[in-house]
Amino acid sequence: MILAQKPEAARLGSFDYWKSQNGFVKPGQSGISILEPHKEYEREDGSTAVGYNVKKVFDISQIDARELNIDVNGAVRTIQQHPKLVGYVRHLRYGN
Repeated sequence: MILAQKPEAARLGSFDYWKSQNGFVKPGQSGISILEPHKEYEREDGSTAVGYNVKKVFDISQIDARELNIDVNGAVRTIQQHPKLVGYVRHLRYGN
């Protein structure tokens, strides 16, 4: 479901999750629909099933993240410490 709606999605969270992290959904963004397990119920034949609700979530690219506590410098240091990751990132960026 996610891939069909936003193939580049990397990190998802509900509106309330991003708000709790001091991030805010950018104006005009549409949520990504996922199925969230709701509750178990018993079918007429006696078997148990799970009901699902549609829930809207947002990718980090849809968030105004100026206030998020994301350690970008730490991520860069981690990548720099692993030569294979540096090569992979360069390949992604430059196609080399």
